[in-house]
Amino acid sequence: MGMELPTIEMLDELVDAIAYADRLGAHVALAAHRIAERGDWAADGAVSFRTWLRHRARLSQPRITALIRHGRFLARFGLIADAATTGRLPELHVTAIRDLAIEHRRPSLDEQQADVIDALAPPGETPVDDDRLREFCQDWADKVDAEVDGPEPKQPERSFTLSRLPDGSAFGKFNLPADAANQLEQALQTAHSWDGAGDNRSPKTHNADAFDEIIRFFNANHTRTGSKRHHPNITLHINNNDLHDMRGPHATTPTGVRIPTPATDAYLCDCVIHRVVHTGSIITDYGRSVRSVPRHLFHAVAERDRGCRFPCCDRPEAWCDAHHIIPWGPPHNGETKLDKLALLCNRHHHHVHQHGWQMTLHPNSDIVFTTPDGRHLITRPHGSTGVADAA
Repeated sequence: MGMELPTIEMLDELVDAIAYADRLGAHVALAAHRIAERGDWAADGAVSFRTWLRHRARLSQPRITALIRHGRFLARFGLIADAATTGRLPELHVTAIRDLAIEHRRPSLDEQQADVIDALAPPGETPVDDDRLREFCQDWADKVDAEVDGPEPKQPERSFTLSRLPDGSAFGKFNLPADAANQLEQALQTAHSWDGAGDNRSPKTHNADAFDEIIRFFNANHTRTGSKRHHPNITLHINNNDLHDMRGPHATTPTGVRIPTPATDAYLCDCVIHRVVHTGSIITDYGRSVRSVPRHLFHAVAERDRGCRFPCCDRPEAWCDAHHIIPWGPPHNGETKLDKLALLCNRHHHHVHQHGWQMTLHPNSDIVFTTPDGRHLITRPHGSTGVADAA
């Protein structure tokens, strides 16, 4: 049996098609529930309705589970089913109600279906937006829970595992309760960055980069000893001779993981180096910092720049490192001083080191960035007129 599909070319047609898909999805879920109850599927020799759906409809197990669950819910709550199949409630709203309807709340929802529908889709009006939907659902659940003796709330399951690979990279998995998941989503949205038309990172890579920003932001700004503004927050081992190696410094972590040279260069821009002198196997001298950006100097740079100076970046001071405009190591031998430093956020700090962008700071605090392909971009301290201009 074939079904004629609508032509979708215009924005309004796309919106109408999505609304139609929501209605059709509710009809399909109800039909699946009816057919499952009738048992017609057994005539094909299937041992279960799930098996029949997997082989005849080519559905995955997660989709089968979702379809059966949705059909069971709509069959139980007829008024909500009518609102879904007629298009009064979109799928998002129906799913939100369904997720609320755990066992001890179902009798209340039986009695309050009409009121819930009217609250989420007032007669003659469009359904409420996402924020209002979440607010209503939470309020309704809290009210019902206060009136009904439900089960003792379970401690939400949570876990976080992290493993390191030989090259120093990491992989893992996590399970977060709803409130932590909401915080993580918000943090990722805040930390997301876009590098312009040439930014071809996948969504997964965007999230990974944003997660990196969140971690670095915490390490740089927490109030405990060991924040970025209260050095140290990471330990690297570098041979003194390697600091002057023309090929760049070679660093390892205390566990022996090798750090790539561009990343080491970025770390060394704003860090504390402690000199350790060995006589045989005996440590005889621990020096003070010799290549760091002292806290008061960092604040002076921040007072001037007010945030990341990379073109079109709006990261504030708290997200930034102090970057040596003229590299500190050979052959450049740059200096750690106010007119040789600039603020760069973590992402752009590493970008400058890895891709060879050049920077020139002018007396009026303008910085000219020279891209690897020779273009010149001018940035001014945040708060000045014109954040970035093409030269």
